[in-house]
Amino acid sequence: MKELRDEAKFNPFLRDVGNPPKGISEYAFLMGKLGSPKERAKRIKKYVDRAKDKEGRIQINWTHLLLAALVEKGYINRILTTNFDPLIVDALAIMGQPIRTFDLNTTGKYFPGTLDPATIVYLHGQMHSLFLANTPDEMDRVQNLYPSVLQEAVQDSLLIVVGYSGDCDPVLKSLIGLPNFPCGLWWSHYSSSGGQIGDGVEELFRKHGSDCHLTEDNEDADTFMRKLVLDGMQLDLPDEVLTPITAARKSLERITSFPTKDFDGVDPVKGALEFLKRVEKEETTNESNRILQLQMAASAGDWNTFDDLRKGIKKEPKLLLSQAIGKGFLQRASQRSEKDKYAGVLFWLKESQNYGLDSINQSWLPVIWGNALADQAKFKGDTPEGDRFFAEAGTKYAEAVRIKPDMHEAFYNWGNALADQAKFKGDTPEGDRLFAEAATKYADAIKIKFDDYNIYFNQACLFALQGKKIEAVDSLISWKKYNQFSSKSKIDKDSDFNEAPRRKQRGILDVYI
Repeated sequence: MKELRDEAKFNPFLRDVGNPPKGISEYAFLMGKLGSPKERAKRIKKYVDRAKDKEGRIQINWTHLLLAALVEKGYINRILTTNFDPLIVDALAIMGQPIRTFDLNTTGKYFPGTLDPATIVYLHGQMHSLFLANTPDEMDRVQNLYPSVLQEAVQDSLLIVVGYSGDCDPVLKSLIGLPNFPCGLWWSHYSSSGGQIGDGVEELFRKHGSDCHLTEDNEDADTFMRKLVLDGMQLDLPDEVLTPITAARKSLERITSFPTKDFDGVDPVKGALEFLKRVEKEETTNESNRILQLQMAASAGDWNTFDDLRKGIKKEPKLLLSQAIGKGFLQRASQRSEKDKYAGVLFWLKESQNYGLDSINQSWLPVIWGNALADQAKFKGDTPEGDRFFAEAGTKYAEAVRIKPDMHEAFYNWGNALADQAKFKGDTPEGDRLFAEAATKYADAIKIKFDDYNIYFNQACLFALQGKKIEAVDSLISWKKYNQFSSKSKIDKDSDFNEAPRRKQRGILDVYI
C-alpha cells in the first residue's frame, strides 16, 4: 500500500481520486485507477524489480525458504497466494523441488482433486501472466471459484494464514462462507502501521469460534515462519543453509553427464562433483568448514551437535575457531535466559568470554549478560537481592556502551531494566528517579535508532505508567511518523501454537500467504 500511495504523488491516474466506496479495499480501488491491465502489470513488475540485487536477482526471504523446506519434507499440501511475485517459485527452485503453479484467474474453471501436492495456486494471477485480478471487477470474475479451492484445501489439512490482511477481499468472504475448518485455522496477523485485524477477520472468528486461532504477537511473516518451522515443529534448517556443500553436490547430481562425443576435454560435471565430494570428506578437519558447522548448529539450536563439534578445541580467544564457539555459547545464553536456568546461562556467558568473540559480538556479550541479570532481578522482586541484580545489569549495559557507543540495543535494554525496577518501587521518590533514568535511556536509543517501533512503544508505556499522557501520545505520534507502529493482536490464550502442526498424523499444512 505504501508503494501505491507513493505512486499517487506522481501518477496522473491517481491524482484526486478520493477515497474508496464502502466495501471496496483501498488496494483494489487504487489499482483500478492505474490504467489498463497492461499498464498495471508493468507497475507491478517495477515494484517487484526493486527487490533485485546488483546481479539482477530477487532476494529470497525466510518465509519462502521455509515454505520450500516444508514442501521438501512433505508437510505442505497446497500453497494459496494473492501475491503476484515469483518468490515462492524461486525458493522451490533453489531447493531443487518440482515447480507446479496454477493461475486460477486464467482458466475460469477449477476441478478439485486434479492438482498435484504442493501446487502453488495464484488466486489473483502472476506478474507475468496474461490476466491479473486486482481491481474490483476483475476479482468478481473469479471469486465464484474461491469456495471450491478453499474447501478442498481445508478438508483434510490445517490452514495457516500468513501475510494476508483480508480487507474487503472476496477470498476472505469465501473463507467466512466455508462450513467449517475440520483441522483448524491459524491466522498470523501483522501490521507495520498499527492496524488491528479487520472486520471481516473478526466475522470469520465469530462464525467459526474454536476452529480459529490468532497468533500471540504482531510478528512479520519471516519471524512467524521461523517460530513455526524451527521452534514449533523442531525441523532442521534447509540443507542449502545447514550443509551447503552437500546441497550443491546433490543439485549437480541431477545434471546428466556432459556430451563427450567428439570432445577431447574433461566432463565438467564429473569434475565438479569429484571436487565437492573431496570437500565433504574434509569438512571435519578443514577449519573453515568446521566454523561453518558450528555456526549452523548454533543457529538451529542443535546444542548436542554443537557440543560434539567443539570437543578437542582449545580456548584461544584470538583464533577464529575458538571465537566461533564463543559466539555459539552467546547464542545459547540468549535463547535460554529464563529465571529457572540462570545458573546455566551464567555458565554459557562465562564460556563465551573464555572462548572469545569477534569484534562484532564483543558488545553483545554484556548486553545479553545484563538481560540475564535483569531477568533474575525481576524474579527476586523488590528485595535487596533484586536491587543488586538490577545494579549489576546496569553495569553490564554500561560496559556494552563503552565498547560500542552507538549500540542502541544496549540503551534500549538498559531502559527496560530500569523501568522494571521502577515498577517494583511504585509511587516513591526512588521509583520516580528510576523512571526518569529509564526515559533517558530510551531517548538515547531513539537518537541512534529513530525508526525502531519497540523503543517508542516502551517509551510510551513508561510515560503512561507515570500518568504523563501528553508525553505518551507524543511518543506514539513519533512512532507512527516513521511507519513502524506495532500493536498486540487479539489472542486465543487457550491455544498451543507449538502443537498446532502436530494435530494430524501426517502433519500436512496448508499455507496461505
